[in-house]
Amino acid sequence: MDRAADFQMVRGFIVPIHGLAGYEAAVSLGGSNVDLCSRSKPLLHLMAMYAFERVRSLSNSMPVGPRLTARERETLRWAAHGKSAWEIGEILAIAQRTAEEHLSTAGRKLGAANKTHAVALAIRQNLIAP
Repeated sequence: MDRAADFQMVRGFIVPIHGLAGYEAAVSLGGSNVDLCSRSKPLLHLMAMYAFERVRSLSNSMPVGPRLTARERETLRWAAHGKSAWEIGEILAIAQRTAEEHLSTAGRKLGAANKTHAVALAIRQNLIAP
């Protein structure tokens, strides 16, 4: 709060955001002279909840997980279509070993136990389309 005062934010209103799992976040509104009537607080509370959900939906649409290279995503897409490392290599005009390495590296970045798990995680995180 001391840091906020450096920016003339000495008064404010904080809205706690609760979800199914309990407390999730807080939205803080402040300024040098905040004069809220009793009708303003419920409106600000509603606005804060909508703003928080909008930010959450925008952040969920962007990949949050590990950054996969274009080639790693491409090999995972082909693996999702049931292609073996040899087939992926033929399709992409790379060696089978190179395809295996791309799949392995993607799996490590995703924290997957195997190729199938890597594909499932990549789909779940919207890194590849099913």
